[in-house]
Amino acid sequence: MAAAVSIIDTSRLPENVLELEGEDFYRFTKSISGALLTEVLKVQNIDSVFIFLQTKDIFEIFKYNSITLRDLKLKIGFDVEDGEFQVKHG
Repeated sequence: MAAAVSIIDTSRLPENVLELEGEDFYRFTKSISGALLTEVLKVQNIDSVFIFLQTKDIFEIFKYNSITLRDLKLKIGFDVEDGEFQVKHG
């Protein structure tokens, strides 16, 4: 049987990544994914790896019309003709 090949580069993960919470977690996510995705996590109070792993879809909040989320929604994605929300790649 062939050995499994990992396509995920874990070299950037700190040893204590599973213990990060609050601002430490947000600094880490910002360094890996950028400020915009970190803002998506913050607005939902997803402030640890434990909570993140329990979240089915971090973009689900954008399915709802919310004045509070309008600006962030415009930055992170766009609505398509069928009414669905599409997250921008990149």
